Amino acid sequence: MSDIPDWLVELAAQGNDDDREDEELDDDIFDFASSEPLVYSPEPESAEAMFEATPAPVETAAQTPETDADLMDALRSQVEADELEDGIEATKPKSSISLRLPGLLPWQQFVLALLLLLDVIVIGLLFLVMLGRVSIG
Repeated sequence: MSDIPDWLVELAAQGNDDDREDEELDDDIFDFASSEPLVYSPEPESAEAMFEATPAPVETAAQTPETDADLMDALRSQVEADELEDGIEATKPKSSISLRLPGLLPWQQFVLALLLLLDVIVIGLLFLVMLGRVSIG
C-alpha cells in the first residue's frame, strides 16, 4: 500500500486538470507573440466575450507629425517664458520678514514677549539654584 492516501491522489488529479484548463485560458487571453497591447472591454456581452481582447493601435515615432525642429521651437518658447517670469519676479521688491502673530494687536504681542522673557528668567534662576551655582539666603 502506498504512503499517499486516496483522497490526496484524487485532489492531485483534479488539480492537474484545473491547471490544464487554466493554461488553455491563459493562451486564449494573452497573445505573447504579438507586440501590440491588449485592450480590456469593461462590459462584455457574454462569458465568451469576456476573454476576448482587441489590440490597441500603437503609435510609432514615424506617425507623429512633430519634427525635431518643432520640438526645439517648443522648448525654446518654454525657456523664454520661464526667463521672462524670472525677470518679473526679480523686479518685484522683496518684502521684509514680518514677525507679527496673526490675530494679535501690537500691544498684545508685547505682553506675550514680556511674559516669555520673565518665564525664561525664572526658569533660568531655578536651574542655577538646583545646580548649586547660586545660593538662596
